Amino acid sequence: KSLKAPFVRAFAACGGSSTFVAPNSFLGATNTDACFPATPLSSFLYGPKGACSIKIGEKVAEGQLIGGLDSKANACFPDNSTDECNLTSLKVKCKDVRDPDGNTLIAENQNQPEGGWKLNTFTRATLDDRVNGGAHTAIDFPVSFHFPPAKKGGLKGSFLANSALFDLLGFGSALPQCSSLELLSIVISDPTSSPFGAMGVSSGGGN
Repeated sequence: KSLKAPFVRAFAACGGSSTFVAPNSFLGATNTDACFPATPLSSFLYGPKGACSIKIGEKVAEGQLIGGLDSKANACFPDNSTDECNLTSLKVKCKDVRDPDGNTLIAENQNQPEGGWKLNTFTRATLDDRVNGGAHTAIDFPVSFHFPPAKKGGLKGSFLANSALFDLLGFGSALPQCSSLELLSIVISDPTSSPFGAMGVSSGGGN
């Protein structure tokens, strides 16, 4: 029904990446191949109290249009106003995110669309297809959600999966009631489109 998770900074892979073609060091305690120095993919960074988190929720909604496409009562299938659909929501919060200088809090940037920060998802959906009568797995598809402009080092966004589908595929492409979404990747990107944060856990603060 729901998922809550923190984000850690996204780092370049050790071996097989443009940053590190092969390991160049090792971990002293275990003699395991490693890469040094650790290289973040974004030049933006967390401050001492920096953190980002996401909450993904799911519920079934009746297929009726109340208040327009941005309403939580989005129309599911306009050809059948009594049908139901899946409403998957994503809520993301970040605090104490800083410019590359390490001191300046990110702030509203009028030179970037919607502040330039995005939540990028890559999803594999298996859906109950009403027309063809059975479960179908769709091709893996990317979706990007734009954050509103940052305020005092913070980002806050609340997004609906169906709104993104309407933009991509047209009105009436809502997720059916029986839907399974595999999150293959979910990343926060900075105004340069570089990955800043990825879902994970950390015992060392924002790193």
